[in-house]
Amino acid sequence: MKILQSFFTILCLSAVMFISACGDDDDNGGTTTDPLVGVYTLSNVTLQEEVTYLGTTYPAGTDLTVLVQTALYAESPCDNGPNTVIDMRENFEVFYACKNETTTPVNFGGWSVTSDRSILTLNLVIAGNNFPLVISNLMENTDNIQGTIENYPLVDSTVTPPEIQTVEVTIEFQRTEL
Repeated sequence: MKILQSFFTILCLSAVMFISACGDDDDNGGTTTDPLVGVYTLSNVTLQEEVTYLGTTYPAGTDLTVLVQTALYAESPCDNGPNTVIDMRENFEVFYACKNETTTPVNFGGWSVTSDRSILTLNLVIAGNNFPLVISNLMENTDNIQGTIENYPLVDSTVTPPEIQTVEVTIEFQRTEL
């Protein structure tokens, strides 16, 4: 009887050890890094509708990349504007960072993505106002993020307070390194 009891005890201990050893502990503490986390440069902005901005009329299909990059560079803390990158972090914060510089990154909002991964929202501060920049029709891969923004803000800072005019654009961000 003692042999049977010892066998049963060993069997139970083995089962406990097996169950505890097979826990799901190799998933970084129950969290995974979202594939959107990373550093990006603005690579393309194309206007989807005609707009008059600062006295100039731009037809649909106009490449606004340089115009938007110029505005982005003006807001960034970088010593050299073209070094500006957008750093989307694991804690769902968005920072301006500076590639090849020692400048301290600056937080300028947060981000979220829908569970079906079709919409990325960047909750930013633009011209002193909280502004949700919604990127729909989201397409993402290891190299870039692209989609449509129906409310892209064109800021007229020549007036006080600055005025915001929204337009529809397609946008692309290219993944890069700091």
